[in-house]
Amino acid sequence: MRQLFLALIFAATMSGPAIAGSTTIASYGGATLRIPTPEGYCQLGQEDEFEKAMFDWQFDIQKSVGNKLLAFWADCPSLDNIRNGIGDGSFEQWVMVTASNTGNEGEEGLLEDLSRAEFRRMVARELGVIDLDNLMDDMEMDNVLESANLEYLGDANAVSLGEIVSLGILGMTESVHYGVIQSIASEGDSDLVGGVFGMALLKGVYTNFYFYAFYENKGTVESLLAESKRYSAKLNTLN
Repeated sequence: MRQLFLALIFAATMSGPAIAGSTTIASYGGATLRIPTPEGYCQLGQEDEFEKAMFDWQFDIQKSVGNKLLAFWADCPSLDNIRNGIGDGSFEQWVMVTASNTGNEGEEGLLEDLSRAEFRRMVARELGVIDLDNLMDDMEMDNVLESANLEYLGDANAVSLGEIVSLGILGMTESVHYGVIQSIASEGDSDLVGGVFGMALLKGVYTNFYFYAFYENKGTVESLLAESKRYSAKLNTLN
């Protein structure tokens, strides 16, 4: 079953659900960011036990790999179905925004000496030589995931990761947009997930925004890239 638990494996709490079109205010490293809700997505709430478990599960994973989870959304139709007890509890698409800890000893920090253009060049250089499988090993993602699975899902093997394929840098706007396809398994079923990662420097904060969907064909990634670029424009303009 394609469960909500599959959402956003890679490496601001919120008080409740937010309607589409709203803006989340997040604090990080002394900076305040305005994070718009992507069009067609709704934010997970903290009052519903299931949604809170999903947020806390992902928050714990991100913290373990040196990120801070700032916001987490799912496509509104899927979330409405889950809230009404319809379907199998899965999202068709989901989005997350995180901040990467760049301070001393993995603490929150700002890259105040970099311009946005310099940041994009730095990220592009790093992505040009990155080995995603080695990166996952270095972050001990299997152990991180098993620990979070056990804590929040009651089963260390509830969600597992398979092969990850880099699609490289797919575009450069005010952000860098990078594509991947990965196999993710839950309860014995395996699915391919497409993802487009956006990276931008906002008020000195190394900011990441991830758009995900279950992979059908190359059109899946093309659609995610278009969404990522639109979102980048909003995010950079607000900050």
